[in-house]
Amino acid sequence: MRWDDRLRRGTNTLQSCGNLLRRTYLCAMRREGEEPHSSRHVSGHGGHLMDDEAGSPPGPIDTNPATAFAWYLETACAGFETLLDLIDKRVHLAGTPAVGSVSVRTATIRMALVQSFIFNGRRANRLCETKKDFLPLDRIQRRLFMNGTDPLTHVRDVNEHGYEGGHSSPSLHFNGGGWIDETGLNIHGRDAVLIGPLNLSKIYPVIDRARKLAGFNSLADRIAKPVLVAR
Repeated sequence: MRWDDRLRRGTNTLQSCGNLLRRTYLCAMRREGEEPHSSRHVSGHGGHLMDDEAGSPPGPIDTNPATAFAWYLETACAGFETLLDLIDKRVHLAGTPAVGSVSVRTATIRMALVQSFIFNGRRANRLCETKKDFLPLDRIQRRLFMNGTDPLTHVRDVNEHGYEGGHSSPSLHFNGGGWIDETGLNIHGRDAVLIGPLNLSKIYPVIDRARKLAGFNSLADRIAKPVLVAR
């Protein structure tokens, strides 16, 4: 698949996500006995309403945890699947200056996708811990998800705060036949995406399983049912 085709698919997915969030908001407002303002629309996952009229400040929206959890799962998986497409050469970047066997731009995109996977996976992990009663996962599935994604916490902390001093400083780990720290990336095919002590290829199936249970498809079912926003 060409990169521009993949980009178009991603754009369509984001538009569908925006429509889903809008429907979530509208359903929530109607259940609360309020009539949604027709001139407002939901902008992304940031939890803000934007007035169509210029100069009107955005107001906060109460995004329910199930929607946020689905968003984190879908974003993490979509990023990792795009990375696998790059690794398998199903996606090609045209006009990139090469240094060695991997172009600079390709390497940069790979790292960005890996960090998106780590950060969104960790956010989903934290939400699963703090808002477990609002998520469509039973205790067994929740425990499997948290056990499988807990290792992301340290690598995420190092990438976020590693050069600020303190306990989250980078350190070398022997992984895949060589030494690598939490800010490095070493890829040996789709089954070995290595960063620090982790092989992300083994964590992706854990998040993908949760996505199948609690991703956007589950939200579509919940919107059609009376239970939507938990207070």
